[in-house]
Amino acid sequence: GSTLIPWRHYRLTHMDGYMSTLMTGYQYNMTWQLPAKDLQDVTSFRAGIFNMQQNTSVLMKMQFKTAPDHFHIGSNEIDLGRPPLYTDFHRSWHFDNTSNELTYLLSSRGSGSKFTDLNYKFVKDPCPVTGCPLPNVGKGAIENRYRRWSNPDDWLTGRVPVEGADVTILSTWKMILDTTPPPLGQINIYGRLEVANADINLTASNILVFGNRAKLIVGNSTSRITKDVTITLTGTPTSPVLVLSRTMVVGAKALGVFGQLSIFGEQRSVMWTRLAKSALKNTSKLFLAGSRVDWRVGEKLVVTASGYDHTESEVVTIAAVSNGDGTSPGGEITLTAPLQHSHRVHPFLAGSEAKHGYQESNPWWKNAVMAPEVGLLSRNVRIV
Repeated sequence: GSTLIPWRHYRLTHMDGYMSTLMTGYQYNMTWQLPAKDLQDVTSFRAGIFNMQQNTSVLMKMQFKTAPDHFHIGSNEIDLGRPPLYTDFHRSWHFDNTSNELTYLLSSRGSGSKFTDLNYKFVKDPCPVTGCPLPNVGKGAIENRYRRWSNPDDWLTGRVPVEGADVTILSTWKMILDTTPPPLGQINIYGRLEVANADINLTASNILVFGNRAKLIVGNSTSRITKDVTITLTGTPTSPVLVLSRTMVVGAKALGVFGQLSIFGEQRSVMWTRLAKSALKNTSKLFLAGSRVDWRVGEKLVVTASGYDHTESEVVTIAAVSNGDGTSPGGEITLTAPLQHSHRVHPFLAGSEAKHGYQESNPWWKNAVMAPEVGLLSRNVRIV
């Protein structure tokens, strides 16, 4: 069978965490209840078994998606090269490289006490004992000219990167991404990679920006990107993990920046505003307060909840934008589908609210309005 153990504050022996009763002489499989797409490997945790009788053992199993270099389970742990038995040494372990399954033993054998507390720290170590080698970013003078991604002569191989290739921007380079390349492997940026102001899709498994000269520039404060630029990171929980050191595990499907990153998309006049009137369930109109918006057909908005249930916030799509009437200076938005929830505007009435401690003489309370926010979600520069 299986048991679901919730995380709690102030357990009997630990401030925060999980606690369960374990029967000695049994084998337990530890998993975390998360959707499969979100489930990542556990890299470290602290645990303990309390009041363990003398000469008893527990076998623990954990399933991993990716293989580490090695494991630490406390100190003096032993990799047996085979699944441990109940009679083996405390903290003996074995990792099956075929199934990515770890089995380790917690045992009180030889403790000399009738009851023993076993505390340990579990670490999935991605680096060898000697440590992970950092990228060799190279040295040399920075080139005066800009290379272009689309130009085969600007690559050391004499051709532009092909689908699935790993790409390195050297520390001496200044490269302009002026075209949409095929889906790539890992992109290592040790120099300067600047995205042109054009409709470009950059797809890669990982992007690493590393070093004193490393820069990924997608527009800047004086020259914003006005076209559509999309950076797509690919991969699954079982994809190879980008690791720089024990303390810098970037992960899979990652943009790791240990240099400079600049992203400046199109400047919009209004990013957030509020409703001027209540927007009721099954209607498809939003009347906006504040300044006139420059939002466009097809863009997505979020309308926040007006009650206690935050799940009543919803994402909507614009079908039309008009000036609206005098009570909605921000404009009138027509949606592509009716609202699933009501989003109500609540003006404060000073007389009726004064009994709750609000001061009727305070002009702020006389004019206060509680109104749901409306935010523009669509951007022309996206990382997905």
